[in-house]
Amino acid sequence: MDVAFIGPHEEFPLESSALSGVALYAQPGGGDNIRAAAQSFPADFIRGVSDFVATGGSYLGICMGAYLAGSEGFGFFSESVEGEVGVPDFPVKDNTDDVVAVTWGDTLRWTYFQEGARLPGDGAEAYAHYETGDLAAACYRFGDGSVGLIGPHPEADPTWFEDADLFDQDGDDWRYALPLVKRILS
Repeated sequence: MDVAFIGPHEEFPLESSALSGVALYAQPGGGDNIRAAAQSFPADFIRGVSDFVATGGSYLGICMGAYLAGSEGFGFFSESVEGEVGVPDFPVKDNTDDVVAVTWGDTLRWTYFQEGARLPGDGAEAYAHYETGDLAAACYRFGDGSVGLIGPHPEADPTWFEDADLFDQDGDDWRYALPLVKRILS
């Protein structure tokens, strides 16, 4: 895949025209204010991403990108996407970075967590669950397109763990998210 960056000071401007000819738009994490994150995008770009997916494009949202899939952002769901922090029996009780148990398919992995999203169950094709049973990664249909969402951070490399003074007891998790990425591109 060729990768291009969209945004201020990037190769392509933050305009819906930047999505022309794109197979997958990936929205990473960053910050903890969903409304402020959504308002940082021009309104025509928000509509452009929604139209891009509705007409057959693919969207991958990780952490804040998963939250932005809800009604406060790109509108792939009629309600907002909520967080896993504060759910009964979930071990993380605040905004502290941590490592949590996530079952990817049938494989339990310790995955980097930073206020990750709890994904909607309606219409979901599940790819991963938190230890509470809530969805941690899933695929959805939106119009003619696909939306893949991931609440935790399987892409976290060793520097993330070092910076947060955390231990990654089972190594890289990104390969466990690849079936979801392949699904939304098919």
